[in-house]
Amino acid sequence: MAGLLLMLCNGLITSGFSVYLPYLREGYGSSNTQISLLLTVRCVASTVSMLAVERYYQRVSLRLGSTLAVLMLAAGFFSFAAVPTYWGGCVGFILLGAAYGFGTMVPVSLLIRRWFDQGQGFALGVCTTGSGVASVLVTPLLASLLERHSVYAVFFLEGIGTVGIAALIFLLVRSAPQPDGRENCQEAGEAALEEGRGEALAGPGFWWMALAVMILGSAGGNGPSYFAIRFQEKGFSPTLSAYAISTYGSLLMIGKCVYGLLTDRWGARRTNALFLVTMGAGMAVCALLPAGSTWMMFGGAALVGFGFPPATVGLTVWAMDLSSKEQQEIMMERFQTLYVVGNLFTSFLPGLLADWSGSYALTYGIYAVGALVILAIVQRQYALRGAGERTRAC
Repeated sequence: MAGLLLMLCNGLITSGFSVYLPYLREGYGSSNTQISLLLTVRCVASTVSMLAVERYYQRVSLRLGSTLAVLMLAAGFFSFAAVPTYWGGCVGFILLGAAYGFGTMVPVSLLIRRWFDQGQGFALGVCTTGSGVASVLVTPLLASLLERHSVYAVFFLEGIGTVGIAALIFLLVRSAPQPDGRENCQEAGEAALEEGRGEALAGPGFWWMALAVMILGSAGGNGPSYFAIRFQEKGFSPTLSAYAISTYGSLLMIGKCVYGLLTDRWGARRTNALFLVTMGAGMAVCALLPAGSTWMMFGGAALVGFGFPPATVGLTVWAMDLSSKEQQEIMMERFQTLYVVGNLFTSFLPGLLADWSGSYALTYGIYAVGALVILAIVQRQYALRGAGERTRAC
């Protein structure tokens, strides 16, 4: 439950926030490029916090650290509400970025490793459905509120709700299982993971994976974030666009569970191929979306949602499959950081390309090609290391 709530906050920061962007663009009187620069500010804050996350969780417990991260998110929403200017938006995005870096996949991954000795892929998939819940339930609610109230009032309400989530996380999170005579879950998990692991991931292999993860960070971090603007520029209403984003979230939740289950049963190699091709197809549909084609809008959102799990669950699975036992936790943190770095260095491009070309179609076309590039790199590294072919031990 705690993992679900943490990933719900992830969804509020990423795809769930996209519903606000058209209103912020209008309220701030900004161009598409200026809105993209605000997302770049968020990415800078995420990158800095990711670089410090290991030391952060060495100094504070998972319980306290994750609670403080969610309170940063609440402070970000209150900042948007209290300072309705472009510079106030910068402060809000800094706080959202810090919350993302300290309070999403890294603590969830650590909790899963400590609490589950078997079926970690499926457990991680279930936890990460929380970000889909944000798209399914929260996005339509926000769209409805935004049509009746000011954007700043809605930010204030979301801040209050996030404080409630922080309180629940503080009550639910335990850093490790209580001693009760049973084998510690972390130790059992490590023993199971030791089998079949080869050399440490280093040298060219690491840098190829770093490239793949950064491309994934660009596509995964930016693609869903611009759904609302992309759909509305094709003539769809804010409410209908929100329902499409909700569809994305529904398929995202299903996809994460299926990805974790198939990874545990098939191994990650075949699972990667299925999901990355699906995500690429969804990005292509969004790029080719014609005005007024409701079924293509919903279909593109659904395909991206179902194919999206490599950008969340996949990073942890890749780190566990491709690195030695001693490397796993640090490699999970590095992949998460590289993902944010990829988002950071390309976060200004969607708005820039939209101002240059007149729409976001080119951006989604690039992401469709990028998904295939990621697939080629990752599958090559799995083949070289002989990983992901048989059922994983945990």
